[in-house]
Parts: sequence; C-alpha cells; structure tokens
Amino acid sequence: MFAATAASRLWAVWDEAMEAALASGAPDKFFAEQCAFNVALRARGVSFANQPAWCNWACNRAWPMINNAGQLVEPVFPHRPLGIVHMTGETKKGKHNLPVQGGGTEMRSLEYPGP
Repeated sequence: MFAATAASRLWAVWDEAMEAALASGAPDKFFAEQCAFNVALRARGVSFANQPAWCNWACNRAWPMINNAGQLVEPVFPHRPLGIVHMTGETKKGKHNLPVQGGGTEMRSLEYPGP
C-alpha cells in the first residue's frame, strides 16, 4: 500500500526503474513493478514514511483478531483496528478461524461486510 502526490518525483524515478527491470532480460517479471518501486525508494533515494503494520495488515503473516465490536484488529495489544486488510494467496478465499479478543475463535471471511 502506498500513496504519493501527482507531483512526487517517485513517479519519474519508478518509471526509470521499471523500464530497467523490463529491459533486464529476466524471464520472470511478475514482481517487476514491486522491485522497481523498492529500487526507487531504497537505491534512488526517494523519501518515504514507513507506516505501522495496522495500516496495511498482511494476513499471510498473521491472522487478525476480532474485537468485541466485530472489527478486525491487531492480534497483539493494544488491538488497534486495522486500516487495510491485505489479503494475499489463500487468505483471499473463504472463511478462516480467527481469534476473538477475550478468548475463543470465530470462522469468518476477512472481508468487511457491506453497508
């Protein structure tokens, strides 16, 4: 997850890194845009601000917890509500056995219910 203004130099630097990645001759370019993005930030010095994990929770790293209000939250104290639930791989499919704050588990989807 990222955000940048239209005037950010990130876009030009990312474009250059992306062109280099695509021209590299590597047979697998599946992660080319992500690698180019990291090159822009780390190797080419585009400034950025890291955000805490609850801003973009990667469900393949740890299951979120369900709080008493039914929200998906960090599974560790202070159990902040998750800003973005990043579902990857098998975490996108079906329901999962998620821990519930205060004890127990609940089978549910990682998607937020609609209005």
